[in-house]
Amino acid sequence: MKKQVKKMLIVFTVVSLLAALTACDWFYRVYIPVDKEVACIELIYYNNPDARNNPLVEYPLDLDRLEVLEDLISEKMENFLQELSKIGYVGGKPELLLASHDGIGVRITYEDGSFQITTLTEVNGEYCFFVGVYNDNGNVVRTTNLLAFEFEQKFRDVVNEYFTTQI
Repeated sequence: MKKQVKKMLIVFTVVSLLAALTACDWFYRVYIPVDKEVACIELIYYNNPDARNNPLVEYPLDLDRLEVLEDLISEKMENFLQELSKIGYVGGKPELLLASHDGIGVRITYEDGSFQITTLTEVNGEYCFFVGVYNDNGNVVRTTNLLAFEFEQKFRDVVNEYFTTQI
């Protein structure tokens, strides 16, 4: 009886270790929720042809390349962020496909001046998201890129539902 308990304990330990060592999945999303008050949300176009031609090169954020297409009215901001935060997937570390912003996207600015930008870009025939979180000086806090998979259309649908300008 003691041998059976000991064997079961060993099997349980081995299975637990294997699960712990191989479970390195993260949740990636097009909006990274932060605990800050949102000041405004804008539909933007970030024009960065250099990133289109060399998607793996990291180019510094240049706000002169950013064109605001439309501001979201404040009454819609909370619902928009809830919908946006649902777009993403669980997976391992994504392959680097895009290292800078380019294309249509959303800028979320917080009361303290910090902001995040999510842009949707076509790279080699596939759509990718590039998400950047920046402090109030525009310095990078965090970036990530995601292969859009089926989320490209979900992103477009959410943006088109809340903004007059359709993408």
